[in-house]
Amino acid sequence: MELCDAPRSLAEIVDVLGFARRDYFKKRHLDPLIHAGVIAMTNPEKPRASNQRYVLTEAGAALKAHRVNGG
Repeated sequence: MELCDAPRSLAEIVDVLGFARRDYFKKRHLDPLIHAGVIAMTNPEKPRASNQRYVLTEAGAALKAHRVNGG
């Protein structure tokens, strides 16, 4: 979640976290966060767009703040 304070591409996120396979990371980690409303796509009409970025939602920011504050 910390990586998505600013819009980032899937490739950027995968690279920083050190995953070898983007498809695995997206299916197992990113998609559940999107469905839970924690992270949003910047271009939801075109999920496979080359300029697709992922960003923290308000709910995600609240969850992150809760984690940081030890709650």
